[in-house]
Amino acid sequence: MGTNRENSTARLLVISDHVITRIGLESCLGNLRQTTCGHTATVRDALQRIKRLKPNLIILDVSSPSANHLSHIQDLHSLFPEVPILAFSNQAEPLYAERVLRLGAKGYVSEQLGPAQLTLAAKRLLAGHVFVPEEAAEKMLSGLSASPKNAARSPLHLLSERELQVFEMIGEGKTIPDVSRELAISRKTVDTHRSHIRQKLSARNAYDLLTIAFRWVQAQKA
Repeated sequence: MGTNRENSTARLLVISDHVITRIGLESCLGNLRQTTCGHTATVRDALQRIKRLKPNLIILDVSSPSANHLSHIQDLHSLFPEVPILAFSNQAEPLYAERVLRLGAKGYVSEQLGPAQLTLAAKRLLAGHVFVPEEAAEKMLSGLSASPKNAARSPLHLLSERELQVFEMIGEGKTIPDVSRELAISRKTVDTHRSHIRQKLSARNAYDLLTIAFRWVQAQKA
């Protein structure tokens, strides 16, 4: 007979460079039965911890201001595809749930959902399932539906992951050189992304694009 996963010890690894966030996550997840929890501040350090701890679940804080952890989801998933990733963020926007799943995460939780939903999400992923908040799940399913309602779907869903990164940085007031440096891509590539984003969002000019991006970023912080 196979091993009952519910009776075995769950090994969790929390990745966050916010000390308070990390402590809070560990405190909430410590309520799970038979759980050991490790932590690290950076994905680079996590790569070594994963090899030693051999976690059953990775909880990645993707709201870190010091690193674009969204891009690290894909890296972690490609290196350790057998370990489910639960993305945690201070963003409640359902679009984030779709983004992290697209990159390889198995679940998404925002801090607005509270400890009970965080614990539920961890249990779901440990049991081999996927977890996204109910509101996000409804919007994602609505987007897949071949109904006229699709016309009202946010045009941001038309953007690729890289275009979403550039769009968000534009909304944060970053210049083309800033974006080029932080994403390690050429300025010409950044300009090409900006052009594609303008077309997809029907922005008439650079000022319109900046306004749309700024309002979106501010809405996520509200």
